[in-house]
Amino acid sequence: MAEGKGSSILKWVGIGCGVILLLVGGSCVGLYFLGKRAVTKAAAEGKSFAAKIQVAGVAMMKPSVVSLLPVADHPAANKAFNDLSAKSALLTEADSRELQQAMQEFGQDSSAAGADLNARAVAAKKFAAAIQAVADRH
Repeated sequence: MAEGKGSSILKWVGIGCGVILLLVGGSCVGLYFLGKRAVTKAAAEGKSFAAKIQVAGVAMMKPSVVSLLPVADHPAANKAFNDLSAKSALLTEADSRELQQAMQEFGQDSSAAGADLNARAVAAKKFAAAIQAVADRH
């Protein structure tokens, strides 16, 4: 009787181990496909994410750009920033590069202008126009 009972226990231990192995294997397969889907989605959204980061950088410049402009130009500049922000998910890599170029040019133009407020206002207006041009494409 002892032998029959011992083999019965070993049988149930073996079945339990087999079930655990199946659960672990199934979980690994499920995690693989879940991870693969997440990576594919992240790659597809990567371009959109980069554009959103670029737009966030541009948005941070809004107060200083608008403050350099004459009061009459404030509504147009605010519209440019708001339009770009609203369309950030639609922007392409080329748009992102164009925004980066516009930011660099604004920085260079502002530095070159020094204390000349008229020259800095021209640089701010040029930057706002570049932003609006990108937003208008979408």
